[in-house]
Amino acid sequence: MFNPIVTRPSLLLAGCSALVLTACSPAAEPPATSKAEESAHASEPMAMAQTPFSAAETRMHEAMMAATGADAGETWARKMIPHHQGAADLSRIVLEQSDDPAIREKARKIIDESMKDIRELEAWLSEHGG
Repeated sequence: MFNPIVTRPSLLLAGCSALVLTACSPAAEPPATSKAEESAHASEPMAMAQTPFSAAETRMHEAMMAATGADAGETWARKMIPHHQGAADLSRIVLEQSDDPAIREKARKIIDESMKDIRELEAWLSEHGG
């Protein structure tokens, strides 16, 4: 009489085999789309939740992505300027829309620190030929 011995490796092998067979089956493939559908989806931006911060965040991210320099240091400085500007812009929105005294104080502090950092980065760029 045959008495199979079930071990962890054999269970793992059986599970992986089932997963591979399932993933490779025709039912696992997404339905075919036409070229027109593909191009329509490619041109649609991903929908993101709009918040009071969305425009400021978009400006910051676009400016950071576009910033480049002659080397890593200059590139970093150029990316940090819009990063700090974004922090200041977001903090100004909080000052307009929040009544929480603690968060308003933190926002004021972020604005002051961010503007100082921007001035320092711009001075560094001026001194280093950027």
